[in-house]
Amino acid sequence: MDFIKEIKADLIEENGIKIPAFIFQVSSIEKALEFMKYFRITPMPINMPMLSRISPSQDYPNDALLRIELAFEDPLPDNAYEIYLNEDQVSSLSKANIEAKKIKYCMEDKEKKSGKIKRIELYTDDKYILDWNGILGIVFLNRISSKELSEEKIKKLINIIEIHGNENGYATGMFTELGYLYKLLGNNKKAISFYIEEIKMATDSNDNTQFGAAKAINNLGVIYKGNKDIKNAIALFKLAIALNMNYFEAYLNIAGIINNYELSIQCIARAYKIRPDSPSIKIIIENLSNFYKLSNDEVINKINLQIYKIDLSKPISNLEIVDLNLTKAIFI
Repeated sequence: MDFIKEIKADLIEENGIKIPAFIFQVSSIEKALEFMKYFRITPMPINMPMLSRISPSQDYPNDALLRIELAFEDPLPDNAYEIYLNEDQVSSLSKANIEAKKIKYCMEDKEKKSGKIKRIELYTDDKYILDWNGILGIVFLNRISSKELSEEKIKKLINIIEIHGNENGYATGMFTELGYLYKLLGNNKKAISFYIEEIKMATDSNDNTQFGAAKAINNLGVIYKGNKDIKNAIALFKLAIALNMNYFEAYLNIAGIINNYELSIQCIARAYKIRPDSPSIKIIIENLSNFYKLSNDEVINKINLQIYKIDLSKPISNLEIVDLNLTKAIFI
């Protein structure tokens, strides 16, 4: 995105409490807002000393303890931006995050006439503890870069997270990653237990589930779908969409199981608008064609008619949004 000039991490005070914030310095707040209202920003911290051992040929800043990749959730991953933090920065930001259990996202733009800095807060992620040690990022990079994930490799990755979590506390996303790794091992019972732990960690005092649990909820829905528990799978996919209005995977997941052709078409059209080049679109179209005994062209034509009606800044009107405490009623 050419409107983003720089990203920095800083502390913002709110009601006497310091909260870590990622601040996007942009060339045009209006242009940035137009895009950022569609997609959430997700940070992925990566431990630099460990990364340097994995990729010694790369040239990294000498004093960097942490690299944080910030990407817009759900578009294809060609939109990542990165910042490097030293030990002092990580220490102060981490301390504030643990105390506040929040992270803010803001934009800054310099007014042309006055030269004054204009700052707008985009949103705050509540019940969100970032992994400031960057271990989760290392595990994730190991997992996605491995040509073949052997059982031994998966168990090693699980061990890394569990040791770190037990010693330093579990950050947002760690239970989700553990759940995914246990699912790769075929242990759905363990996977479900970790996904539910992530949901519990991201549920506030009013029993509302926060954005940090969206991926765990979607992944949990995939397991329920595999177990033929379609009712709860649909409820979970809807909850994931309620937390992240343009959650690509959740739209495809619900499109494949909801017994409503028109609604399936709308969900696929929205997914296409989010990631038009994803090969997953072709697969779900073929599955839908087979289920309703239609040709691929018939389904594609129907989707094309819907694409131009999709407004990514608004939810699908007849995909009812569930209460954000649904998971407590069902699972906890």
